[in-house]
Amino acid sequence: MQQLEPDLSSENITSNLLQFKLLQLKETAYSGSLKVKTTTDLSWTLNFRLGRLSWSTGESNLENRFQRQLTFCCPEIVKTELKKFESQTSKNKECEFLVQLQRKQLIQKTQLTSLMINVAIEVLFDILQYINQTRDRLSFEINFNDPNSKLGLLLPFIETEIIFKKATKAWQQWQGVGLGAYSPNLFPIIQQPTQLQKQIISREQQQVISLINGTQNLRDLALKSRQNIVSLTQSLIPLVDLGVISFSSVPIVKSSDFQVIEQENTANSNSLEKSPLIACVDDSPLICQALEKIITKQGYRFICIQQPIKVIPTLLKNKPDFIFLDLLMPIINGYELCAQLRRTPSLQNIPIVILTGKDGLVDRMRAKLVGSTDFLSKPVESELVLNILDKFLAIKK
Repeated sequence: MQQLEPDLSSENITSNLLQFKLLQLKETAYSGSLKVKTTTDLSWTLNFRLGRLSWSTGESNLENRFQRQLTFCCPEIVKTELKKFESQTSKNKECEFLVQLQRKQLIQKTQLTSLMINVAIEVLFDILQYINQTRDRLSFEINFNDPNSKLGLLLPFIETEIIFKKATKAWQQWQGVGLGAYSPNLFPIIQQPTQLQKQIISREQQQVISLINGTQNLRDLALKSRQNIVSLTQSLIPLVDLGVISFSSVPIVKSSDFQVIEQENTANSNSLEKSPLIACVDDSPLICQALEKIITKQGYRFICIQQPIKVIPTLLKNKPDFIFLDLLMPIINGYELCAQLRRTPSLQNIPIVILTGKDGLVDRMRAKLVGSTDFLSKPVESELVLNILDKFLAIKK
């Protein structure tokens, strides 16, 4: 079994190769964890016992995902037990909590299995979406001594191949209706309540909108409204296009008087007030999420603007110190937008770095002609992003 470790240590993978590796772990009866890592510091961990999948987890929406599925699969779990979970600080608290519930006989094996299957499908879906949307280079890291893997011995095991097929089918359905750029982990935010009231909306839309409070993502809303997540998200897209609703990669708590909070909010922590503000203009929530994680980890403030028509007003309002600008967006492309920013007096001296999957000489020359400061290829890599920030923020100072 030891020969797996060097074989999986680091290599580029696609969704097909990911499937192959999962099957390889099954065939070799592998026990331990498999960490799927990206160049942007996002990661997911799959735990195995004798080649079968046990607990699955991802860094983003970790606790939100667990509590949602626990409430769905085991609605009789009392609030006192959930409070115990929330108060735990262990890195392995999800597994530990499930083991405790089993020992207390507060959860049936069928409920527990259903919960683990649902979580695994969501995690694999997120990996598949990331692969397809970013074309990032992913790598494997094996750990034979992962604490979650040992705890997983006390949990049911599920067949990896079946779960992967279900996750793939869910992703294909999501992508097939044009939702590929939208993560189901996004949080809908009501931006314009007054305008929303003027819209003609269906009963299903009304039901969903009544649940939107900035702290529930699309998966939460689908579960609570008992609607199919694909249909639910499709019903919100026209309202997003109108600017009435927006999507945020993080939960946003509104004030008690229902004052609208912009998605492109700035960090309001006193300790960050004087740190440089980095803006990302990109219609892909996944790219925004990846950049946000890299940038905020270094102490910078961060805003993401996903709607081209709101770019200039938002930049004028927030006055960023640095702008990442996507090349390919609906309505207006990055070249045209860059030229507009350079014609805006208060924005003309801000460093603008074009983000694109196209990296040809012609593209670089055209980017320079419209006033871009530099050019950065997708998928974004943590080291390159930080190097370019250090370079131009130092010059700006």
